[in-house]
Amino acid sequence: MLNLQHLTLNIRMKTRLEFIDGIHLENEILSHMSQLEKFDFHITMNVKIIDPQHRQSVDNIEHTFKNWKLGEVKCCVDYFPNNDGKCDIYSIPYKFSDVYNVGHSFRGHSFKYVIRLEVHDERSFEHDFFCWVANAFPNLKNFAIWNEIPQERKHSNDQHHFSKVHYPNLLYLNLRYSHIDYSNQFLHDEYTHISQPIILSTSHEHLINVTNNFTNDFTRVNFSQVKFLIINKPFVHPESFYHYFPLL
Repeated sequence: MLNLQHLTLNIRMKTRLEFIDGIHLENEILSHMSQLEKFDFHITMNVKIIDPQHRQSVDNIEHTFKNWKLGEVKCCVDYFPNNDGKCDIYSIPYKFSDVYNVGHSFRGHSFKYVIRLEVHDERSFEHDFFCWVANAFPNLKNFAIWNEIPQERKHSNDQHHFSKVHYPNLLYLNLRYSHIDYSNQFLHDEYTHISQPIILSTSHEHLINVTNNFTNDFTRVNFSQVKFLIINKPFVHPESFYHYFPLL
């Protein structure tokens, strides 16, 4: 590998005791590859924080890349109540097709090559977060939301005008492991526009609630684009079900 000129690395690591940073990459990788000219990477780390007083910040980690010669590097860091920490370091421009298990801190850049995205956080995802996703991931086809935390700004209780979110290339939407607020976020036509047939994965309870047992006109438009439905348990379909899902 001494003559390697282009390295691509996309890895996820768990149960580490410290975050990997620029110094670590210099010592463990670059020092052994003197001919390396291009390094595309995304490294995700989950760390158990033993001493909360020594938490590393985004600035701390990005500072270790101050002498980095292989392009721009970005970092995001999250800490959780159980003293777990999570860090992503990645090269810019971002060249990978999949992004998994990222939350609020993973922001601010164009991810035009990404077609599969899974988001997870212990804080709520509000409407502006999904607006950001639509803009930052313009070619997104597969979107999964893992979040049981309810939204703080309920659409039904907020008089603020919400701009409609568009996902023009979306083909698969997984809401099964999320709070019902996110089903309302995506399946209510006033908040999200789904422009082509999709596969939808959700729970039976959310399906019944959001559609008001398949009578809610506000969700009828987006549900009419569902070509395949995955739910957590079988149920007897009322007659209105088939009118709600003309593509099934």
